[in-house]
Amino acid sequence: MENSQNNDMYEEQEPNCVALAELFEKMIYQDSFVFFEEDYLVDLVDYYEDCGKIKHLEQVIDYGLQHYPFSCYFCVKKAQSVYENTENFELTYQWLDKALLLEPNNIDALLLRCDILCFDEKHYIAISLIEERLLENENVEELIDLYLQLSDIYEDMNDFEKVYIQLCKAVTIDPNNVEALDKLWFSVEISQNYAQSIDFHKIMIDEFPNSFLLWNNLGNGYKGLKQYNKAIFTLKIALALNETFFPAYIDIAECYFALKKYEKALEYYILFEELVPETSDNLYTLGLCHEKLKQYRKALQYYRKSVFYDPNFKLSFYRIGLICHHLGKYKNALSALYRTIRLDNENTLFYLAIGDVHLSMEEYASAQIMYKLAIDMRPKNKKAWQKLAKCYFLQQDFYEVEEICQKAKTLLPKHKLFDIIRIAALIKLGSIKEATDVIMPYLPIKRLSKEMLFSLITVEELPDNIIQLIA
Repeated sequence: MENSQNNDMYEEQEPNCVALAELFEKMIYQDSFVFFEEDYLVDLVDYYEDCGKIKHLEQVIDYGLQHYPFSCYFCVKKAQSVYENTENFELTYQWLDKALLLEPNNIDALLLRCDILCFDEKHYIAISLIEERLLENENVEELIDLYLQLSDIYEDMNDFEKVYIQLCKAVTIDPNNVEALDKLWFSVEISQNYAQSIDFHKIMIDEFPNSFLLWNNLGNGYKGLKQYNKAIFTLKIALALNETFFPAYIDIAECYFALKKYEKALEYYILFEELVPETSDNLYTLGLCHEKLKQYRKALQYYRKSVFYDPNFKLSFYRIGLICHHLGKYKNALSALYRTIRLDNENTLFYLAIGDVHLSMEEYASAQIMYKLAIDMRPKNKKAWQKLAKCYFLQQDFYEVEEICQKAKTLLPKHKLFDIIRIAALIKLGSIKEATDVIMPYLPIKRLSKEMLFSLITVEELPDNIIQLIA
């Protein structure tokens, strides 16, 4: 009686996917029977795939095969389920063969077979199957699917030139296909083939001027070539065609940021923020704009909001530390920066920043530890050696400064700044002849080297012979 009532209810209305799922799961749980039309089962398959409920998905597929044994759709889905959950190629091929027996031109069966062939490193067989289908196909939707599949195969083979060619073919057929245009831009970024991409998108825009996606890709091509003003102009056209296309806002903002027009960048970042949910990345970027505009309190608000959404967002903690250091809030700076090395103990930037705060606090031993840790991780880190030398210089341990500079010079022979620091240390030690010998190869001394030397030692401390040499 209950089953009869369920069937009546099912036939009287068009249930949504949630109601269908509840009815199906109740049937399984109670080991009862409810009849489902094939279209409703297809809806259930989509629903369970979206939800990631694998067990229920397999139950629906098996139910479909039991009641619709000649359905090509369920044979393909069964093949996909076997392939994804067991990697049993033999059984997968059996289900695909059955599907193609029922419907020889089924595109989904072909695409799945190609996926499996690629997984089995049989790329060229997959390519030949698709090329054969392309010769005899005039269905627009299927042509696009075939070109997309072919691009995936070439991407798996790391042949990005051919990836680009296949995607151009797909876009030529449908200039508004989001997947094709997204993949096309990805292939351009990987190959950095911006100039060719610009030429292609210009030709397409001449024929389809109202495609905001084409304008967006064109703008990103200019952005890739660092032609930021052209990129901004083009991306604004994309927005004029579709003002809700939020990726264009972030791209325009990044162009303005690259041009150091931070107020304009901030304007577009805020517009972007209004369109999409707040995320740590977006909030971090807004903070960065305010920081560039020297609006430090506002920047801190965004960085702190960013780590509220994601307590592991290390870059926001890093920027908080840098700003607090700049504002003289050393304890707050250290609190944020020590958090960064707990999240990532291999980033030398974080150790150097902590060392800088300790140096400002005249906690020289702690600063030295941080700089040495950075050197241990990256022995050829010029900044770390320079900061370590400066730390000892401030302590007036000039013997140690000289030794550090010689070690750094051995690892980084092309960087003369260590010789400049060493010259200052030798003069402080009274080793004038040795300082003169070190300075001779750099004559005449350039302006920047003079400025560095005078930042370490006063003119009054320089011996007369060295003043004459660098004059």
